Amino acid sequence: MFKIENKTAIALLNEIGQRLGTNLLSGLENQLDKDEHQAKKWLANALVADAIMRYDNSVGATTTVENARKEASLKYADVAEGPWPPWAVLWDVYAQMKKVSGKELVEFVEIQTRTMDQISKADDDTIMAVEMEKNHILGIGMLDGKAASEEYVILMEEAQKSGKLSGKKPNKLLLKAIKKGIKKAGRKNIYIMIALILASFILWLAMGNTKQVLGMVANATEEDLYTRNWEGNSADGVSDVWMNCGKMTSYMTGYYPPDYDKNLAIPYSYIFEDELEDSIIWCGGFFMEKKFGFYGAEGIFLLHTEDQSLTVATIGACPYSNNNRTWIQGVDQLSSLDSKDAKKELFREMYNHNAIHHTTNFKGYELYSRLGSKGDNAQKNGHTAMCVTIQQDLT
Repeated sequence: MFKIENKTAIALLNEIGQRLGTNLLSGLENQLDKDEHQAKKWLANALVADAIMRYDNSVGATTTVENARKEASLKYADVAEGPWPPWAVLWDVYAQMKKVSGKELVEFVEIQTRTMDQISKADDDTIMAVEMEKNHILGIGMLDGKAASEEYVILMEEAQKSGKLSGKKPNKLLLKAIKKGIKKAGRKNIYIMIALILASFILWLAMGNTKQVLGMVANATEEDLYTRNWEGNSADGVSDVWMNCGKMTSYMTGYYPPDYDKNLAIPYSYIFEDELEDSIIWCGGFFMEKKFGFYGAEGIFLLHTEDQSLTVATIGACPYSNNNRTWIQGVDQLSSLDSKDAKKELFREMYNHNAIHHTTNFKGYELYSRLGSKGDNAQKNGHTAMCVTIQQDLT
């Protein structure tokens, strides 16, 4: 039987399970024994139900676990399986993401897991805003993040014009902007966004040394980045994701709420070149899982601007026997990779570099990808995490 050993995953599953009146830890272990790919959906449904129940309880409503699970199934079934909502952070969080490597990269992901969980425990708007401000997170999900970011930019511009910034970190402005985002999106919406993010984080921690890749991606540009049809549904046309083996279980998308384009992966950031530390960077994530048998998780995904003037290809690979690896590079023409065979050929070309980190420049953008592992040897261990950044030229 599959045994979860990660302390963070065990603590979170036991805590959430207690609120839901079930042994979530044992339940997830059983799911991982039966079907790893269904485990993500099963866990996300449980976390969304917990989010609904905690919100209702925080506003004085009496909601049973059964009713919360019904609401989760009826209203949020379409987002429980795969979408990974984006979130907005300040520059220092982004800079730290780029800095960590090896074991530190895996530890960084684990810290983000605990941070998201702590924010989700806030039982009123002010406490949630304080927790987010403390961790330099402006917003979680499109509604929250967009409203907070736009408010922050307005407040920053007003403060700069009046000379009130005076070189000090504008925590009061940040807190005010975060509160605006929470009010716009609603705390319940943010709870659910966090639940969807935590589902991938917790599952990745729970699966331990299994061949898998969890990645965080930062869009440090002033352009929206898109990925077409990441789920690969034939009815939805060309897909910008191709898996050599394994499955892309979760992928960054601004789809929820459905007012936004399903193909929007990560929205544009706000870059203040004179005050980089005040810049707002949008992030997303993805999770590649292995399938049954002697195979790992290996795939390629494309991110591109709406006008397709910039296209970036990235691979992540945690093979069953070969070295782990990642690579990132620019692509001259997105349409040249419309076919599965073309993506397969490019994947093989990038795979053969056999590297765990790579930085390059393309059309005025810095492209960066790094893979780290829980063990001492990042090229061999199964518990792998990736960091991918696309940054516009700041000179």
